Amino acid sequence: QGSAAPVPPVTGRPRSQDGANRAATPNAQVRPTPAQGDDADEIERLRVEIDACNRGERDGCSHAGGILTCSPNRSTRNHARAAVFNRRACNLGGYVACSVLGEMYRGGVGVPRDLAQAASYYQRACDGGLTQWCGRERSTDELHRCLQLR
Repeated sequence: QGSAAPVPPVTGRPRSQDGANRAATPNAQVRPTPAQGDDADEIERLRVEIDACNRGERDGCSHAGGILTCSPNRSTRNHARAAVFNRRACNLGGYVACSVLGEMYRGGVGVPRDLAQAASYYQRACDGGLTQWCGRERSTDELHRCLQLR
């Protein structure tokens, strides 16, 4: 019985919310930076999920990506960082995270707009058993609102 597989490296250059390109460090020990006015419970939940992700736990990566993608607190929401965690979760078999990442690439939210990448992540979600993403061209209403896609 071997140890858990290492977290695959993160690739690409996610774009921050202000549009600046910032390189993603593979397997970086990412820490949330609380901002004044954030909900303390959400910050703590994000810390716990990031710690789990840094241990290679798929659900931790997926949950951290979800918090950073759709947080009601604007200062917690960070689409570029969400893309990093969603990519990790997808690479660990989190197929919902693959679909979210597809949406992010389709809309250019936190990552450069790239329809080929979007289709690739939709296909990974489909191959993972999420048949609603097979051949998908549009987002679900909830994800659409969360990412504020037009």
